[in-house]
Amino acid sequence: MQYKGIELSCTQEELDAFVAGIQLYTEIRDFSQKFNGVTIENPTENPNAKYYILKVQETLFLQTHSPFDPGFVAITDTNAEAVIEAHKQSIIDNMVMATFMKEPEDTTNEKIRDLMLVATDLYEQNLALEERIAALEGAGA
Repeated sequence: MQYKGIELSCTQEELDAFVAGIQLYTEIRDFSQKFNGVTIENPTENPNAKYYILKVQETLFLQTHSPFDPGFVAITDTNAEAVIEAHKQSIIDNMVMATFMKEPEDTTNEKIRDLMLVATDLYEQNLALEERIAALEGAGA
């Protein structure tokens, strides 16, 4: 199946189950709120900036600025949800690719198998034609 232009080695149902099983947690915080007792520095110099905590399975991300923009673009009430959603989707995409992306040899093996099926089918059709020709020649003699 195709996922964002990449061939995967799973069905849509397997992919859906995999994605549904990914545990996600997010929390948006002001820089005035400590994380595990540590003050988090605001690299954006925007007094309204926030940071977020994103936990995917057992991996924790602490993000102090938009990871998809050059420089230190502040995460604010206006863009926080979009930035977090893009970050989540990027991580999920990477997990899907790491788990299900077909290796080049998988694709080659599939093509060889398909060609073998075509060759077998052509061989069987050829045998059937030879038998019919022999039967026709035998009937005409």
